[in-house]
Amino acid sequence: AELVENGYRLPSALDNRPLTYQEFWERIPAAVLVSATPGKHEAQLLQRCLSSRCQDIAADLVIRPTNIPDPNVLLRGTENQLHDAIKEAKRRAQRDECTIIVALSVAEAKAVAEKCAEAGLKSAALTGGLKPSER
Repeated sequence: AELVENGYRLPSALDNRPLTYQEFWERIPAAVLVSATPGKHEAQLLQRCLSSRCQDIAADLVIRPTNIPDPNVLLRGTENQLHDAIKEAKRRAQRDECTIIVALSVAEAKAVAEKCAEAGLKSAALTGGLKPSER
């Protein structure tokens, strides 16, 4: 009893039991909840959080079936984007890595592939018009 009174043990130690749900949530200052399949319980916790003291709300972590997280993505401005992409592609080519540059149209894809080839990179515009054997 003295340990509980002096703060060395939780009150639940008096009757040798785990904390109740209510006791647990009253004592933790913060929590990170991770769930592959969030259900009603997690939704209720999020709603409670939204209406009270939480600063950060929720985030999605997309994990591939192989348990490998998606790669980091660096967002840059549109100014000099093709120059930046070619520079990065060259850096990766030196490490024997591949680079995929996504274009919005077939014409743009062909233009990007041409610019990459002019810069000394092995490149091709992979469009829907190609047969699988040509890709």
